[in-house]
Amino acid sequence: MTRRLRLAALLSTALATALLGGCGMHHHHHHQPPRGGGGGDPAAPLVIVTKGTIAVDQETLRFGKDQVNVRITWRLRGGDGGKLSFPPNGVVFERAADGEIVECQRSRDNTEFSCINRHTRPGVYRYGINVDEDGRPLKPLDPTVMND
Repeated sequence: MTRRLRLAALLSTALATALLGGCGMHHHHHHQPPRGGGGGDPAAPLVIVTKGTIAVDQETLRFGKDQVNVRITWRLRGGDGGKLSFPPNGVVFERAADGEIVECQRSRDNTEFSCINRHTRPGVYRYGINVDEDGRPLKPLDPTVMND
C-alpha cells in the first residue's frame, strides 16, 4: 500500500471514528485486512476468514461523487477448510444509512451479499459483517462505507 493510500485510510478511519463515536452498534472489533486483497474496488470487497476471524480487504469502501446507484457485492474467501456462509443478516447497516444503502440481499448459495449504494448524500456509514463458519456465527466486523 502506498504512503498516500495509508494516509488516506488513516484519515478516513479518524473521520469515521470522530463522526460515529456515539453510535451504539455492538461488536466494534477491527482487524487489519490481509495484504493483496481484491484490488481496491469498493464495489467488490472480499470478506476473508482466517482462524475464525473476519476481515475485509478494504476497511472503508470509498465512493466518489460520480458513483451513484452502485451495487456493492461482498464475497467470502477463506475459512481454514470450514464452510463459510452469510446468514440472513450478513451485511447490516446502521440506521443512518436508511434510504442511502438499500436492497440488501444474499445470494442463493449464501457466499455473496449485495446492497445498492444510492449515494444521494455524502456521509460515513458503519455496517456489520456477519459470517457463519460450519453453521456457527463468528464475531462480527464493523467497517464503513464513505460517500464523498
